[in-house]
Amino acid sequence: MQRFITPVSRRGIIGAAAGYLACHAVPVRADERPHRSIVNCVAVSPEGTVMATGGWDTRIVLWDTAERKPRQVLSGHRGSVSYLAFADQKHLLSASWDTQLKLWDLQSNSAVRSFEGHRENVSALAIDGDVIVSGGWDREIIMWEATTGQIIRRISGHQEQVLAVAFLRKHGLLASASYDLTVRLWHRDDGREATILEGHGRSVNCLAVSDVTGSLISGATDGEIIVWDVASRKERLRLPAHDGFVASVAILPGGREFVSTGGDGVLRRWDIQGGRRLQETASVNRPLWSVTVSPDSREFYLAGHDGFVGSVLPDGSVIQSWA
Repeated sequence: MQRFITPVSRRGIIGAAAGYLACHAVPVRADERPHRSIVNCVAVSPEGTVMATGGWDTRIVLWDTAERKPRQVLSGHRGSVSYLAFADQKHLLSASWDTQLKLWDLQSNSAVRSFEGHRENVSALAIDGDVIVSGGWDREIIMWEATTGQIIRRISGHQEQVLAVAFLRKHGLLASASYDLTVRLWHRDDGREATILEGHGRSVNCLAVSDVTGSLISGATDGEIIVWDVASRKERLRLPAHDGFVASVAILPGGREFVSTGGDGVLRRWDIQGGRRLQETASVNRPLWSVTVSPDSREFYLAGHDGFVGSVLPDGSVIQSWA
């Protein structure tokens, strides 16, 4: 689930770290399955050379994208790893059901900071420069200083779990999606609620932002995707996207297309402006929980049920399994 991520200064984000935490990394054995159960999330580094996956088994696995092989397992979370985002080429952020976020230094393969503030599972994460935003089952959104781990502010308003968050940079807003069927927009500078976007009939599971088209894309458990116009805060398109739930949406780097995955095990690629379906793969016969896009748009990386990790080319119809 690729987001447009502004790199965080390595000197700033690491310079404030108090030391390495009680976390460790081990190589992946040739005879070992990288993930032992559901793989919740996938992210790719800004240079496209490293992919990271996180799962119910509490593991984070680092992959070599050229060789399509797992290289390292990062251990330290005590609950399911729900979300991953690269801060830059050498630093990875993770969110977990253990109520914590962690910042990992990929040169030492160690966690250098924990972010503690949520009272229940952390289920959403996004980063923009030196600001991190997270959302959880405690119904709260928390903004953090990336360089210190300090809380900037807490934002409340959702009636149920927060399942996704995103930055709308051009508009100075944050977006959040929830089990309460709503997408909400918040003023980034003070946390005030700007708008409630209503239209989904089931829980809203995922978000993606295209600054190029001024669109916010949301996917829900009823299989529908809504494309919202951020400026007018109105629904632009409604797409019957998947049989079963929509799990993940991601914008291609050009900002004019997006991909989606869901419970039907299919990846679909869409035109944002017109809603035209541009690509559809054969099903892998298991839910695909997460999708992200390589920086050059040449490959889509996938995470799914039963330890599944794979990829597909933009013109492909068959998903290739890595594990």
